[in-house]
Amino acid sequence: MKLLECVPNFSEGKDEIKIAAIAKAIQAVQGVTLLDVSSSIAANRTVMTFVGIPEGVVNAAYAAMAKAAELIDMTKHEGVHPRIGACDVCPLVPLRDVTMDECIDASTTLAERVGRNLKVPVYLYAYSATSDDRRKLSFIRRGQYEGLHERMLGANFHPDFGPREFNSKTGATAIGARDILIAYNINVANDNSEGAKKMAAQLRKKRGASSPYNGFEGDSNAHAGLKSATAIGWEIPEYKLCQISMNLLNYRWFGLYDAYEEVKALAQAASTELKGSELIGLVPKQALLSAGARALGLVDAETALSKHSEEDLINVAIDHLGLSEVKPFDSKMKILDYRLEKLDMLLNI
Repeated sequence: MKLLECVPNFSEGKDEIKIAAIAKAIQAVQGVTLLDVSSSIAANRTVMTFVGIPEGVVNAAYAAMAKAAELIDMTKHEGVHPRIGACDVCPLVPLRDVTMDECIDASTTLAERVGRNLKVPVYLYAYSATSDDRRKLSFIRRGQYEGLHERMLGANFHPDFGPREFNSKTGATAIGARDILIAYNINVANDNSEGAKKMAAQLRKKRGASSPYNGFEGDSNAHAGLKSATAIGWEIPEYKLCQISMNLLNYRWFGLYDAYEEVKALAQAASTELKGSELIGLVPKQALLSAGARALGLVDAETALSKHSEEDLINVAIDHLGLSEVKPFDSKMKILDYRLEKLDMLLNI
């Protein structure tokens, strides 16, 4: 059974009625299952994760983006997370029996439909990008929603689909095919947002996040843990602390343990400490197994599993990373592999 994952990010994290309406639009489509909804008040952003057959995923993504375009008014939006539109970004990820080329085709089909029917400017990114600079989401987001109108007037920033005119209500969106990444926020135990931003800048510099090829498997730049993470710093009033918000673009090279320990060292150098961390959306089981192994001082998960159970390793990772320190972390609900196993049982696969 061909299986795609879609992880759209919507510029609404406060209004539960709007968030529920977008989720309902996904759930109404046959052939897909909504697995997770993660919202942040400070970011004013919601990340939804759903999986299904390719056609169903494209239809559900379109339905969700249409509902977001209807309900979200970007002229009134405020939040700490960078964004360009009501649906800021909509990535498609091949999970099972789907090639990256097929995923690119699905993203292009979705982008054309969104641009034509919803009149939303669409920029293709990641593996779907039509130019090297557009592979990086940070390039497309440069200047954010507030700078989008002026950028679109330039000769080199026309959207790939949809109108070339600025849509003030919806803004624009980025759609593309990419590998699995981990959205990971590490909590810093103070409210010094400038300090958090400085730490994020130090991490970006070390990890080479300015590379347009950052984090894509097979690229010569994505080696030995380098150029495989993005990071920004911000204050989260709802938690009464700051965060280093990261995307681990190649978690096999630079994983949860690596990220946590690097931010921990930066925090200690700044005379502060960490207060756990959180995962946004779902996480591959291997990422937590590897973190648990590293926390035990072992080389890798394979070695660790010869001495410890899978459950023990995951619990070690949860404890070391402080994943339940700010809010509860349910491994059965947040690990992608477990959710897919349950889905397979329901489908008798």
